[in-house]
Amino acid sequence: VAVRFGGWADDQKIKENTEFLMKTLETMNIEPVSAPWYMGYNPPFQLVNRRNEVAVEVSAADMEIIKML
Repeated sequence: VAVRFGGWADDQKIKENTEFLMKTLETMNIEPVSAPWYMGYNPPFQLVNRRNEVAVEVSAADMEIIKML
């Protein structure tokens, strides 16, 4: 499961989006099966339309619940 966000991914933005993802999963009673990780997709010279994600692994059963939303 991932949360996508744009712009420059500094430590603060990564932290905020990680907390958002973890709190959302907690609200849904979904237990992650891995630690969260950050993924950045753009080279440093790309100034606009930057894409970043924070992700965490969940069980297959929990993924089915998420897909139904």
